[in-house]
Amino acid sequence: MNILRGIANYFWDKKKKSSLGRRSDNDVLPLTGTALAFGLVSTLAFMATNFIAWNFHFPTPLERLLWRISSCGLVGVSAVGVLLIELMWNDEGIKRMQEAARERRKELADSEPPHGGDNWKDHLIYRFRVFKMRICNNSPDNDPNLDTSFLFVFLVVPGFAIYTIFRLYILVEDVIAFRALPAEAYMTVD
Repeated sequence: MNILRGIANYFWDKKKKSSLGRRSDNDVLPLTGTALAFGLVSTLAFMATNFIAWNFHFPTPLERLLWRISSCGLVGVSAVGVLLIELMWNDEGIKRMQEAARERRKELADSEPPHGGDNWKDHLIYRFRVFKMRICNNSPDNDPNLDTSFLFVFLVVPGFAIYTIFRLYILVEDVIAFRALPAEAYMTVD
């Protein structure tokens, strides 16, 4: 939400500093057992509908290849993503992740930044640790309840980006494929 707020402020209203709000932590129940299996099967079935067009006519072979890659990618990213998030970042995983982030935050607060005469490696390590803490919590007030792990940031965020790219290609190709329909598409049905 904070990233979207920053984008909105940058493009539309640089003077307005209001928050977009935050989703309540208690409005989504965790998935377990049967619900997780049903959710995963439903998600994969929905994503697999793109396989129907596996051998359809496409304007170019490259577009067919990209469609196939996107279809497989959507199923793969969804399956791995749902399982990864549910198994690694369930309620217990989030508590462990936030506790580890609190410990890292305390260690960083207790340590002093390297001074001018110190080793360049110490400067680099310190800056990297500060960067990790900044990237793992981008809330305006640096709320410790919103801490995430570095692993989460570098696995889940790119996963969402890849999913978005695949999904956008499918949607765009649905429209641009009309430019070169086969002749059979224009035949009158008897």
